Amino acid sequence: MKEFEYLKPESFDQLQNLITRYENAGIKFFAGGTDLIVQLKQNANFNFKYLIDLEKLNLNYIECYKNYLKIGALTTLSNIENNTFLKENFPIFTSTTSKMASIQIRNKATIGGNLCNAAPSADLAPPLLVLDAKLKILSKEKEKVVSIEEFFLGPGRTILSSSEILKEIILNIPRDEWTAVYIKSMRTSEDIATVGVAVKLSKDKDKNEYNDIKIALGAVAPTPIRIYKAEKFFLENYRKQDKQSVVEEIAEIAANESKPIDDVRASADFRKVIVKKYISRSILLALQKLSD
Repeated sequence: MKEFEYLKPESFDQLQNLITRYENAGIKFFAGGTDLIVQLKQNANFNFKYLIDLEKLNLNYIECYKNYLKIGALTTLSNIENNTFLKENFPIFTSTTSKMASIQIRNKATIGGNLCNAAPSADLAPPLLVLDAKLKILSKEKEKVVSIEEFFLGPGRTILSSSEILKEIILNIPRDEWTAVYIKSMRTSEDIATVGVAVKLSKDKDKNEYNDIKIALGAVAPTPIRIYKAEKFFLENYRKQDKQSVVEEIAEIAANESKPIDDVRASADFRKVIVKKYISRSILLALQKLSD
């Protein structure tokens, strides 16, 4: 392992000073470290001289307000999994995190790290995509808020510059009746997703009709993606056609929109088959939940 200097600021002012002093020399930010430690041992993408640990910046929180929710970027997967408010109001998060890695990893891994690592298979990305999450980014000069769709640029790449950190995730609390599900294909119970599918379905209580659907996929493109064409098809056709035919067409659209690769976990062809199967399963599950 190459040598580097380990730094641990205790305030945002100290963090800003360290960034100003060392950004041109090469810095890397440290959250839970569950991905980074492995990368360091492999000397992967090792182009920094200063490792800045963010642990003492008080970014491990889940704050609930009347119309929105804030999750600090250093909130651990275990804290998300066990949070009472999320269990009752955003169960897609608790169910998703409960299927991620092992308990030991979840005790250290963070929601911010899962996103900033920018793996196409990141489990929390599809749920956050269908929930229209906003991300607050802290730079040297100011804070800014971007949509999660803007955040990912490619495998291992985000819009973050070398001097920026992800500070928190912001979610609006939906007003309509809604449900959201995430299911994934994986080789073992602790493996990353071979394919991940998230669906959010909303219903107008007064009119008793579906008024919104969002569909997102992980591990089938260079970044997690929304399937807008399938969403539009559902809203335009679910009243006209029988449910099964609409779901089958959406599954076909999603498979065609995906651009998977062959790798050690699965072939591209297999991933397309799984997309069809899991899209159908997740939409039917969402429909069932809203009809119960």
